[in-house]
Amino acid sequence: MNALLADLSPKALAMLERSVQKTNFHGSSSQGADILLSVSRCLLNGRPMRAKAQQPPSSLTPLQKEIFAPLQPFLVVNPPFSKARGLIDRRFIDVLWQIVEDHLLAPELVAALSTAQRKAEQQQRERLSYDLKQLTGTLAANERALSSTKAPSNNYQREVEELCREVAPRLRRQIVEKGQLLLVELKKATPETRALRDLLEGTKGIAELEDAIAILNVAPKLRHVFAQLPPLVSRNHHLVNIEDCGPLTSLLKQQPDIAPFAAVLLHQRVGGQSATLFKLVQSLAKNTLGTEQETSKDACGLQSTSPLTAPFAEIGEFAFAMFESELEGALVWRNAAYAEIGFPQALEGVLNSLEDLSAAVAIEKHDKWALRLEKSRRALAAILREEFDLLISQMSVAMNARSIDDVLATASYKSALKSLRLLKLVRPLAHTVAMEAELEKTHQNLLRTLWQTNENYLQNSNGRPEQARAPTELKRERFLSFCENYLGTEKTEQMLTTTHIKHMFHN
Repeated sequence: MNALLADLSPKALAMLERSVQKTNFHGSSSQGADILLSVSRCLLNGRPMRAKAQQPPSSLTPLQKEIFAPLQPFLVVNPPFSKARGLIDRRFIDVLWQIVEDHLLAPELVAALSTAQRKAEQQQRERLSYDLKQLTGTLAANERALSSTKAPSNNYQREVEELCREVAPRLRRQIVEKGQLLLVELKKATPETRALRDLLEGTKGIAELEDAIAILNVAPKLRHVFAQLPPLVSRNHHLVNIEDCGPLTSLLKQQPDIAPFAAVLLHQRVGGQSATLFKLVQSLAKNTLGTEQETSKDACGLQSTSPLTAPFAEIGEFAFAMFESELEGALVWRNAAYAEIGFPQALEGVLNSLEDLSAAVAIEKHDKWALRLEKSRRALAAILREEFDLLISQMSVAMNARSIDDVLATASYKSALKSLRLLKLVRPLAHTVAMEAELEKTHQNLLRTLWQTNENYLQNSNGRPEQARAPTELKRERFLSFCENYLGTEKTEQMLTTTHIKHMFHN
């Protein structure tokens, strides 16, 4: 994109930006529009938008990669707002490696591996093999290094990676064993562990360290079981092959503490759909436990009739945490740049998940799942009411602007577009947020406003002098944008070219 736009003049870039924005405002946003606008604005400001430069790989990178390979499915770049166990902030890896290096691995081994690449470049492969043999006792690694000396090789980095791959399983076991002992000491909060607790930044970092060590410990079993699982979701997004998940349910019953990590992997298997994950774990629980339902009390002392019991309840908890994070993530878009595009798109997935979860959860008066859904539903309904209460007034301010440079009117125009797209999206799902009557009233008021605005324009535009038409044309352009975004092109043309607007209004 940089290369494509770099040769354009500032005037051409500005024209391109206005064109893309106009296309977006008329409801015809195209793929890649956001990055195009970002690059264009950076170029207009005199600084090309560049990809982050990669750091040169250190000599320990191959070892880190092999040791932490089981953690890869659990790493997230932006941690969810509702922290769910089993997800690890990718930034924590640097802290984790520092702990491994300082407390969990022999310093001599780390030093030897850090010089491995330099030794390879100096063609001292025999010495490297001897060092690794003495420090790890891994015969296979030693034999592989010796065999590599028989024929000259120019790919020294590959040799180091192969050696690290050989020793990584043994080192992971050492990290797990020493890490579990270290966690016991950390939880005692003794003066000796104060510096390490400061490095971990308190309870949050200790929890991530605990999860990382637990994942390294159970990774072989999880890998073995998930390799046997068939596809769980069809092309039509329906659950399939539930009866073939016996190895997974057996593992969950034998090791309930593995459930949070199985939840992360299952969430990925179902395409990141929280509602689908919840329905999946319901099916797994029913297949395992039959129709028996246990009654228990939650932390608030409320009676829970949910069929999900441990360990399946933990997977259900993860599904709800992901849904709540999805909702909170969508709300970030509400006041962000290009909210008129991003917020409705983000909220669409939330509404679909809410509808599916509502269908999956057995609604009981004191059911904990139903209570959590109701809390999310009320929060979402309150936000939608705020958006729709100001819709008509924002449209009025936007259409009555004296010029396109009116900042307040432009802001109102974008807010009105956002609310219109939300109304169009939410109205068919009004039952999901329990706003049927409110949304229908808003819909009727909006149609009446559009009809009256069109009639007023036709009456007032006749006989206007040329110099008085500019504000009217801006009003007309924004009015048409509102109509096309809410009604669509076909109904907008019908409103403009026929006399049956009343019939459409009643329909």
